[in-house]
Amino acid sequence: MACLTVAACHDDPKEGPPTGPTKSASTVVIRGAVLDWSNAPLAGAQVTGTAGTQATQMTGADGRFDLGSFDATIRQVRIDIIKAGFVPQATHIAINSSVIDTVIKLRPMEPLPLDGTITRDLLPSDPSDYVGEAYESDYSWNTRYYVFTAQSDEVVVDLDWDHAATPTLKMWAMAGALVSKAEGTHEVLSLPRGQSGILLVSKPYDGGALTRAVRFTLTVR
Repeated sequence: MACLTVAACHDDPKEGPPTGPTKSASTVVIRGAVLDWSNAPLAGAQVTGTAGTQATQMTGADGRFDLGSFDATIRQVRIDIIKAGFVPQATHIAINSSVIDTVIKLRPMEPLPLDGTITRDLLPSDPSDYVGEAYESDYSWNTRYYVFTAQSDEVVVDLDWDHAATPTLKMWAMAGALVSKAEGTHEVLSLPRGQSGILLVSKPYDGGALTRAVRFTLTVR
């Protein structure tokens, strides 16, 4: 599941072995791969593991990372991943063996132009997601992500789409606190001034997942 907040900036470490505890009988090795949504490896993703201690590494050309050894008595490791052009992700993994080799997929994200228009397709293969806290909020079957930066004035986003392909699309922002409202055949959402975050264009739960691509247009003013 995506972490729908904009991550704080981190200094990019050089690729290479992380600094962490040495391996012993009570440690667990954490390694794995970072992929995009089409299962292609992602190089240059910053991966941080936390389980009592912390280690950070950049993925190689094959998308692989090896964070070294952690204290296995912690029972759970948190893995945070940051990569430009993708939604930041936090994943918790139970420690149940001496070696954990995990695969984590990142959701693609585009910058939202704050004065202009973009047209894209929402696809049946686009990821599903919870809006806000998992299991306590709205659910989207198919989702596209757009990051926006703080502005001095309120920004209004207008969503229009091919209604013949699906009767309903919605927008969410600020971890589900803001939800678009219908205005005629469009959906409109106002982004507050001074705020940064992620805007979601989604097929809401009602009506089921997409079975065909839906062309949509975002107009920002």
